[in-house]
Amino acid sequence: MRTDLPEFARAEYFDRQNVCQAVAPPVFNVDKKALLANARPLGDSLTALNSPELKNPLSPESIVIARLNGRAKAWQDRNLAAYLAYYAEDFVPANGVTKAAWLKQCSERIKNAGRADVAVRIDKVSVSGNQATAKITELPVVSAEAAQNAKQYEVSKELQLKQVSNNWLIVSETVID
Repeated sequence: MRTDLPEFARAEYFDRQNVCQAVAPPVFNVDKKALLANARPLGDSLTALNSPELKNPLSPESIVIARLNGRAKAWQDRNLAAYLAYYAEDFVPANGVTKAAWLKQCSERIKNAGRADVAVRIDKVSVSGNQATAKITELPVVSAEAAQNAKQYEVSKELQLKQVSNNWLIVSETVID
């Protein structure tokens, strides 16, 4: 017991000077419709974990799927830096295109992508050690009336990925028929 503390009678504790005054919390008016209208999906890993393709959210295949969903989200957000973060330093573009040319092309496409959104369907993912192969289809997001014409703009790709420091990064990307 501390003996260096002053003694106070109970009445002294409850004088108006020492009692905390009750203060009502502020009332905030929240526009729920505006919040819902501006709501966005959570980050790529949480969005991917709700994906029906996932059987075991901790499997290597599920982690690759989460990364591919993150890449798609970066494209939808028109965030070039985030999009390029899904590619390995040693990424080799297809058809003999130089990496500098590919970067320029990618930058132009993402800047001009405002014309149409693209959804990504992950058709197949297989993982072997620190290597993975993914087959995806990029689909234009269009109205029901334009859906028949949109089929011609679907692009199927095969992506080769490697695991680097617990991240799966794309090392090659090939358009397939």
